[in-house]
Amino acid sequence: MGMTSGERSALWRKRQRENPNLHQQYKEKEKERYLKRKESGHIKSVKDMNAREKRKTRRNWKKNTQNKRIRDKMILGHIENTLSPPQTPEPIQIVNDADQITRKQKDHERRLKEKYRKRAYRLKQPNETELERRVKITMESKELRKHLTLRLITVRNIQESYKDAKTKQEKRQIRGAALKKSILKKYRLNKYEKQIFGISSNSKTKTKKRPSKRPSKRPSLLKIMVVNFLDRDDNSRVKAGKKSTISRSGDKKQIRLLNDTLKNLHSKFLCEQKSKVSYSLFCKLKPFWVLKATEKDRETCLCKIHENTNYKINRLFSEKNH
Repeated sequence: MGMTSGERSALWRKRQRENPNLHQQYKEKEKERYLKRKESGHIKSVKDMNAREKRKTRRNWKKNTQNKRIRDKMILGHIENTLSPPQTPEPIQIVNDADQITRKQKDHERRLKEKYRKRAYRLKQPNETELERRVKITMESKELRKHLTLRLITVRNIQESYKDAKTKQEKRQIRGAALKKSILKKYRLNKYEKQIFGISSNSKTKTKKRPSKRPSKRPSLLKIMVVNFLDRDDNSRVKAGKKSTISRSGDKKQIRLLNDTLKNLHSKFLCEQKSKVSYSLFCKLKPFWVLKATEKDRETCLCKIHENTNYKINRLFSEKNH
């Protein structure tokens, strides 16, 4: 079984340490790499960090130091175990049940005292919530006060300019310039948009419904004329077969196949009826059961001559494959 990446790295480090020259070169390269990263800004010194980064870095230092101490203790313990003779077993101490009960009671009393001491301390403090305390600390900073004032003035200006806008186009422009939907969605402020700015992005203009026009009789008469024309036997033929049906909105009809193209039939219809009907309207008024004939629909001949020809062709293909 092959080595893992950790085992390969450990083997490489071991070889490096065995050769002092290679190890020295490796340390110099690492130092140069560290200095380059520091110059480029990938690694910051403590003086260049903000308060949050400092806390994070110090937390990592503390964790690394604790881990190192644990490793050192384990190494020392291993060395002592290998060098020192085995220890004599310690005598077993018999603990009385009464002593255990009294120790538990003392621990419980100590915890209660600590609990009530903290509660008394909290009661002495002024009665303010965590939010009020944070707001108070925030307002003590002059720079933060200025930022908050600037933001309030900006919001008020947007509100006033939106109210003063006369046309819907101007209001739409103000809404698009001041508020971006992607940012509002990111910080989940969509529902506070109207509350803070007095602007609603979902405002829909109510349009008056126009009275529906009375349907003219011309399309219905035209449709009857087109249907009667296409249902004629000289223009279409009935498709044989019990299952050769089509349904639309509960209306079941036998399929009919066109004998000619729709363009030729349209020209024939114009000559017969002498009425102005466009080709697109003619196609639109075509009944749903009248369809164009496909190749499958045309292969309906089962006479002796054609069937014998098909058998011969199939046989020739089979002989060729063998």
